[in-house]
Amino acid sequence: MPSAKPPAVTVVVPCYNGGRYIDALLATLAAQTFRDFEIIIVDDGSEDETRTKLATLDPSILVIRQRNQGPGAARNTGFRQARGEFVLPLDCDDALAPSFLAEVHAALSAAPADVGFAFTYLRAFGAIDRDFSRRYNAFELLFSNKLRSCIVMRRSVWEQLGGYDEAMRDGCEGWEFNIRMSLAGIRAI
Repeated sequence: MPSAKPPAVTVVVPCYNGGRYIDALLATLAAQTFRDFEIIIVDDGSEDETRTKLATLDPSILVIRQRNQGPGAARNTGFRQARGEFVLPLDCDDALAPSFLAEVHAALSAAPADVGFAFTYLRAFGAIDRDFSRRYNAFELLFSNKLRSCIVMRRSVWEQLGGYDEAMRDGCEGWEFNIRMSLAGIRAI
């Protein structure tokens, strides 16, 4: 049951047939040094063992089930339930450094109100093991998504832009959202 005081950050996880990643995802979140966050996992119509896995999670994790509508719709469902001022859309196969939420929350909290989101470098692991720099450049966004989806944003930015485009069921909804942030003049750190 959620506490009366809203958390500072909401982590929204769209999940379609991603049950095999849930334990690692929850481990990376449990390792966060910043603890004032809630977790919302949106099961986007999984057809595998994901449903069973999600049914066994701690009741403090909000699991929302919906028919398959794609990643944009799943993110929007999570954002609608988010109670935090800041929201992190996090894919179920992502991992975070232990200080990620602490550092990003501190930076966004200290930033002027017109700064809508924060992003960091990206470290790939698995088949590719290296760091990738990321940039927020409006012109470059038209050709390549240098931000991806793992950014921490003010919930008000998502509201202002009307959420993710749910018609984009096959991906790129995060890229399109990032372009709309740029067009709206939303600043980043």
